[in-house]
Amino acid sequence: MKQIVPVGIALWIPIVIFLFWKLPKHRAVIVAFVVGFMYLPGLLEKKINAEAPNSFPFPFLPFTKQNIICLSVLCGAVIFDQKRLFAFRPRWFDLPMVLWCLCPFLSAIFNDPPTREQDPFDVYGKFGPIYIGPLYDGFSQARIQTLNWGVPYLVGRLYFGDTRNMYELVVAMILGAIAYVPLCLFEWKMSPLLHTMVYGFPQHEPGQAQRGANWRPVVFMEHGLAVGMWIAVSMLAAFWLWLTGTLKDLHTRSGEIRVPLMLVFFVLIGTSVLIGSGGALMLGLAGLVAMLFMRRFSPRLVMAGVLMIAPLYMIGRVTSRSESTGWLARTYSRWDDEEELKKLEDRALGQRMLGWGWWSSRELIDVIGGDRGGSFRFRLVNEDRLMDKVKDRVWFGWGGWERDKIGVEENPDDPLKNLVVADALWIITLSNRGVVGLFLLYLAMLLPIARFAWIYPRQLWSHPAFAPAAVASVFVALWMVDNVSNNMFNPLFVVITGGIAGLTATGRPQVLPSATASAQQMAPQARPMPQPYPGRRLGVAPPPPPVPAPEPPRPGEAPPPQGSPHVAPRKPGLLRRRLPGQ
Repeated sequence: MKQIVPVGIALWIPIVIFLFWKLPKHRAVIVAFVVGFMYLPGLLEKKINAEAPNSFPFPFLPFTKQNIICLSVLCGAVIFDQKRLFAFRPRWFDLPMVLWCLCPFLSAIFNDPPTREQDPFDVYGKFGPIYIGPLYDGFSQARIQTLNWGVPYLVGRLYFGDTRNMYELVVAMILGAIAYVPLCLFEWKMSPLLHTMVYGFPQHEPGQAQRGANWRPVVFMEHGLAVGMWIAVSMLAAFWLWLTGTLKDLHTRSGEIRVPLMLVFFVLIGTSVLIGSGGALMLGLAGLVAMLFMRRFSPRLVMAGVLMIAPLYMIGRVTSRSESTGWLARTYSRWDDEEELKKLEDRALGQRMLGWGWWSSRELIDVIGGDRGGSFRFRLVNEDRLMDKVKDRVWFGWGGWERDKIGVEENPDDPLKNLVVADALWIITLSNRGVVGLFLLYLAMLLPIARFAWIYPRQLWSHPAFAPAAVASVFVALWMVDNVSNNMFNPLFVVITGGIAGLTATGRPQVLPSATASAQQMAPQARPMPQPYPGRRLGVAPPPPPVPAPEPPRPGEAPPPQGSPHVAPRKPGLLRRRLPGQ
């Protein structure tokens, strides 16, 4: 069964192209990203375990779950929506994303070419060593980074830069979370089996999903953390759309079946608690509190506080390591050198956790305690090891290909293993792309959100027309906070960032004085509604249109006969409509 997985992933391209042919273009994009991310097999560039199949080797581009979704949407846009694609004009705030996609070239220039052991696609064996150099190194990583980050951002700019399409995207995420609830409950009780049952291999280590007598669901995503984050932001979206009156219930087209959106909110929050996604649930509740504060206070102040969480943590972690802990001062020859490793760990945990904080890492770990404290300790120790390695390539990083690893010899006959286990996106970006790449990544993702909070006033955040975009901007902010401890890539958040950037490109929307202005009036690109006539609310029919007065006769023409309505000249051969009284 697992042998056909790469071929099945390749078939996703014609499926999405068919959707572009049959559906409105923005809805085809929604189906491609939402359904693809939720149900395609978890095929990665590097095999997670021995049971996972190899990625499908397209020329110079291995097909994985993430890049096949983006590539399929790009193909559909090129074939069926060329007018929109070529009419796109970038703006100055798109520049950070462009530079982030090109950043691997800088990392490749300042590093040696990868060795044959580091080349996962065996370029040495297939094409010869002429392709292994700074240019190929930078191109091979830039094309994947552009496909995973640049294409979703471009798709968001093209299709979700208006309020109506953004609304449909947010509702689709809520529907996807509801569809995941029974699957999560099944795996919570039976263990993560669905991916193995359908595709023939586990997409992650099953042991990491165990939570006491029950399990953390993984379903078809990369990790249970990704599932928890999806449910948490969908929970936040359901609450905000209900509170602002944007959507009160989910119903069928005929209206026979209606599910109150508040009930959906409680189901999602109960599922999040049940499956043990504590971190994602805390982020979702924090986002809910932030949205409630925005109803009373300026969104600029509230969002500034949310957006500064991740940069403050990263700056604090980097500045707390002014002196090396000593991970690179010796050569590791065995895994069981526990005494030396324990001394270095104690030395690292005894330092300040953050450069601007007064507490040490050990003090915070003792406060957390339990399994959470142990997990947090493991993350901090590995961040400390990697930051020691990054000091040799601080500006542009080591450039990938596992150049940043600290080798440990377990057996003389086996290759060196990596002492570092990096879990967070920020530390992985810092080690591979350096300070420049880390700055560009967070600037590309957070600049559109900051612009949205600055341009759109407080009253629009609760307005039905803009409430979906407002809560979607909080999605991105929470996801970037989550990336300081995890690395669960979700292209939909990049799509949302591009859509928010598109909304801010229209400038400051006009705020109508009436609090009852309709969503169609408030939308920047919507047509104005007709003025209401007196008696509409009472059910009185509108007055008939006025009959135009007859034109005065021209000199030399006889006036029209009295008592007959004036009839405009008509073209010969056209059937004239009979008027009343004729």
